[in-house]
Amino acid sequence: MRTSIRSAGLIALSVMFALSISAQFSPTIAGSAPKSHSEISSSGHLLWNLEALLKSKFGAQIPAASKYDNFDCSGNHCVPLSKYSPFFYTFTNLGRTAFRVSSKSPEGLNFGASPRPVQIYGKLIYCSNVNTKFLVELSDSISFTLACESPLT
Repeated sequence: MRTSIRSAGLIALSVMFALSISAQFSPTIAGSAPKSHSEISSSGHLLWNLEALLKSKFGAQIPAASKYDNFDCSGNHCVPLSKYSPFFYTFTNLGRTAFRVSSKSPEGLNFGASPRPVQIYGKLIYCSNVNTKFLVELSDSISFTLACESPLT
């Protein structure tokens, strides 16, 4: 009888701990918009802004990228999957983005060996209103790591 009470107590404590952890991190893990800039990392801000831009361009359709990081398709039209990689959102309740699509293509621009420019319909994405830095994916890492960089040339 004591072991079942002890086990029930340990289970209850575990559940309470798990709920407190998920409640603490739910604004970013569950995908809602961050309440303040201090709630997510700088790379989280880049991802949030990219997702807000994709949502504004593709609406409710799931965007997909072909040829590296060029988001040029959405919804059921993105076949075959050997060509298109669907992008699934991390965040929900996306608001206005600080990013915007430029009129420039990556042709003739050099970002170095590792960074690959992220594009929408073949056009680069400005990270800010300054128009000197573009959104890139650091292709030397396993994860989808974003950065804002100026071209070398």
